This record gives sequence, structure tokens and C-alpha cells, in this order.
Amino acid sequence: MSAPAEPSSEPPVRRHTAVTPARRKTFLRALAETGSYAAAAKAATPYSSNRSAAVSTFRRLRAIDPEFAAACDEAIQTALGKVESTIWDRAINGTQRPVVSGGQIVGYETVVDNKLLLSLARRLDPEAWSETRKVEHSGQIDSRSVSFQVTLAPEDIYLLKEEKRALLLGLLEDIAQAKEKADE
Repeated sequence: MSAPAEPSSEPPVRRHTAVTPARRKTFLRALAETGSYAAAAKAATPYSSNRSAAVSTFRRLRAIDPEFAAACDEAIQTALGKVESTIWDRAINGTQRPVVSGGQIVGYETVVDNKLLLSLARRLDPEAWSETRKVEHSGQIDSRSVSFQVTLAPEDIYLLKEEKRALLLGLLEDIAQAKEKADE
């Protein structure tokens, strides 16, 4: 029996696996397939026991290497294209669901997801299909004897950050309520 090893005062050696061209290629291929950094890092680092470190390695590489960042963006767009294609197919063609009678599958029915269809319609023609509030103001706003008219289209309001947009819509609602009270 040998004597136990004495504790070392040296810090533990950290194993580092380089991001080789082959690992980059594996990572980018998996990222294009899955759209997931975690899944891509796992595919490119199959023997690692620390998944978050593997993801961090590739995120760090993306931050310092513009070519790798561009390749990651392209891979994400490839994955997104597959998702959009599947969404389109399911929205237009529906999905097959089994029809069961007496515990047996007797056929299939095509089920179309109307929410998915509406979502696609809003994306393709936001003006016609979006659930937006139309705010119109006619009249004048007097400020120190200066008169002007403000015309805002819904798309103008969406140019604002969410916080400012909410503030503006709140103010316009307050004005509308005040006008209603004044008309009473």
C-alpha cells in the first residue's frame, strides 16, 4: 500500500481544450440544425462534463472573432429558416391527428391552427392584420401661443421604445377621457 499523496500548494492545472477548426465546424453545423448554443456546444464538446463552460467558450469566441460571429449568425438564420418553413407548412397544410373510435384509430383529420395563420398574416401584412390601436388627434394644441397639429400613424408610435410608447398611449388616453368629460 502506498502512502497518500501530500496536498499540493500549487493551484490545480486547468484543462483547456482548444477550439480547433473541426470543433468550430461541428459547432456551426449543430447550431444550424438546432438553433441552440447549448446543443451545438455539446455536439462540439462531447466529452466535457461542464456544459455551461462549453457554451461560454463558444460565446466568448463569438465575441472576439468577427468571422466566427458572422458564421454563427448565418447558422442561426439557417435554423430560423427551417422553423419558419415548418410554421408555414403547419399553418397552411395543418397537421394530421388521429380519429379514434372504439379504442381504434379509424382515420385521420387535418387540423389547421387558426392562431398560427393569424400570426403569419400579421407578419406578412401588419397594417391589415395587427391588433393595433389607431390614435387620431384633430385639433390644436396651444402652448405659449404656438399652435400646431400632430398626426401620428400606428407605425410612428412603434418607433418609440416600449416604455415611451406606453407613456404616450397613456397620455393620449388621458386626453381622450378629459375631452369626454368636457363634452358632458
